[in-house]
Amino acid sequence: MTALLVLGLLASASISAPPPQTWTLWAHGTHPSGVEEWQRVESAASQADCWAILPRLQLMDVDAGVMRTVVEGHRTTAYYRDGTKYVVDFTCLPGSVDPRR
Repeated sequence: MTALLVLGLLASASISAPPPQTWTLWAHGTHPSGVEEWQRVESAASQADCWAILPRLQLMDVDAGVMRTVVEGHRTTAYYRDGTKYVVDFTCLPGSVDPRR
């Protein structure tokens, strides 16, 4: 009788377990105009998988005014011809978190 009770508790625990947590890689920067921007980059099954996305990213559609870019860890800085710079920080957050709110 005790074995059935334990099996019943295990079965109910597995049924009510929350779904697996997903993670999202976000890009965050403040435009030279002062506007704060958040952009969802990609989702992953785990936090480790989320951070593994970062080295695979490539700069695409780089503005013609950008002279050079510097990548340091989780931060990318674009230096413009007019002397301004744009810094983007990447972060992984649980899928249920939307930093834009």
